[in-house]
Amino acid sequence: MSSNTAGSNAAVPMASGRLSTTSLAELLVLALERRLSGSFVFETPVSDKSALVVTAGRVTKVRTAAPLEPLGLLLTESGIIDQATLDHALRLARERNDRLGDALLQLDALDRSVLERTLRDQVGRRLSWLGQLPEQSAYGFYADIDFLEDRPECGTDPLAVIWRCVREGRAPHPRQESVLSALGSRPLRLATRAVLDRFELTPAERACFEDLRTQPLTLDALIERTGLEYVRARRSVYALLMTRQLEPLALTTTPPPAPRPSEAPRSEAAPSEAAPSEAARSEAAPNVRAVRSSSVPPSPDRVEHALERASRLVRERTRAEGAAEAARAVEAARESIARKQYTEAEPLVRKACSVDPGNAEYLALHAWLRMQNGELAVPALAAQIVAAIDRAAMKAPTSVTVRYQRAQVLKRLGRDDDAYKDFRFVARRNPEHIDAVREVRLHLMRTRNKQKQSGVFSKLFLR
Repeated sequence: MSSNTAGSNAAVPMASGRLSTTSLAELLVLALERRLSGSFVFETPVSDKSALVVTAGRVTKVRTAAPLEPLGLLLTESGIIDQATLDHALRLARERNDRLGDALLQLDALDRSVLERTLRDQVGRRLSWLGQLPEQSAYGFYADIDFLEDRPECGTDPLAVIWRCVREGRAPHPRQESVLSALGSRPLRLATRAVLDRFELTPAERACFEDLRTQPLTLDALIERTGLEYVRARRSVYALLMTRQLEPLALTTTPPPAPRPSEAPRSEAAPSEAAPSEAARSEAAPNVRAVRSSSVPPSPDRVEHALERASRLVRERTRAEGAAEAARAVEAARESIARKQYTEAEPLVRKACSVDPGNAEYLALHAWLRMQNGELAVPALAAQIVAAIDRAAMKAPTSVTVRYQRAQVLKRLGRDDDAYKDFRFVARRNPEHIDAVREVRLHLMRTRNKQKQSGVFSKLFLR
């Protein structure tokens, strides 16, 4: 990514997780609320990496694994400059080792405000692309590190980019559904300090949400009354809730306490408006207590715990479904392995690793299959295989299967001493593992032969 990327291997993420648990929009909200500065790095199940940089909570740089529309294409497609001007600016930028935007400014081909607006749109497009990453993708946040220091900064409106990520996401995130379901029949009101102009809302959406200042509505009533498209309306409400533009109200309000007798105003009101008698107050007391107990809104802690439980259930269900799918793929792969069809087995196990990345035996089996397919002959691929199988051994240090497969990989690479340690571990854990026991004996025999030969040579030299 940049010169800092070389040091990223030594850097330790301050926070990490998966997009299935925390969406990109939620990460941006967290960065904004805590005014974080640093780099978010994203890695898909097929190891494609992207990154974004935040400064005091605002996104300033984005790099996607797949190349998107370059600046020149955005400017020509929008009609801001023509192709001849773009070609001239590109030549000037190459000659002066400068950026295209600076070259266009030097040629007076566009105003700086237009350039900044186009750069913001480019960042927004890249964030939209990141919002489409698979939910199995992992992320890590590296505080106070800029992995894109060779790229220029671009100021963005954090609320606008959060809204864009929610609006153009791949599918409704489990957290979104949990939050909206937890609203129930609680009415929504527009916050006093809401700034709807910073969101890319249609005039109809804007007018609809503005009405919530004076007339709070439930989510269902809001969608029904305005006729907004269902999915977009739910995403809009979720984005405005996350950014505190909307606030849910309690179902009912607690009635004010009755005035004390000494404070009760003296009035000449009609009998129907007079204060109730003592007997009437005593009869009504249980009902008042019931109303008060039912009208107390749930505490924030209880709501948060409920949301967390719902989110955990969704994660557990998704994990169970992924584990079942991965098990079926591995079972089919083992049938191919039994026929020594390693090429057919590898994509099946790779699929299992993507849907169940925490299974160490799947990771080790995939690395072993890559060895069988001859990838160890390529140094870069060999390093990937060793790293993967080492990671599997760290996840399951007592697994006989993982350790035996790592031993085979290390032996194929000529690292006999390291392979011997894993073979010995397997043989001690399972003395009936014939292959591991044989490898241990062969290694000990070779070691003794080397010692004998070195002893003979040392005696010859001493004569």
